[in-house]
Amino acid sequence: MKKDEVTTEIIVKENKVGILRVGNVNYISLTDLAKYQNSSDPSFTVKNWLRRITTIDYIGLWEEIHNPDFNLVEFDQIKTEYGRNSFAMSPSQWIKRTNAIGIISKGEGIALELLLIQILPLNLLVGYLQSSNYI
Repeated sequence: MKKDEVTTEIIVKENKVGILRVGNVNYISLTDLAKYQNSSDPSFTVKNWLRRITTIDYIGLWEEIHNPDFNLVEFDQIKTEYGRNSFAMSPSQWIKRTNAIGIISKGEGIALELLLIQILPLNLLVGYLQSSNYI
């Protein structure tokens, strides 16, 4: 862990959910939240969540508002792809393609990927995940 990173956890529906502070920004582990839905393969739940049009629109809008370096051209390209049955998006792909800052990925590979999203819109995120039956 880097010097400016602090980790802690909260309990959500009797499950531990990791929180990471990097500098002045808090991130919540989507991987931990996804374990509530699919404890054996939470990465499947996260990738499924990232396939949804509403998810891409939501995190894209967040990036447009909070990230001056967000790649809008690439985001528009993704929006032309996301309605197709073959559309798939991993957290790493999202970050690489759009220069996203709202989601960070820690670790190597899909199985070890610790996906975190900034807490600023946490109440909206949790409400969305609950309405989508992800938690």
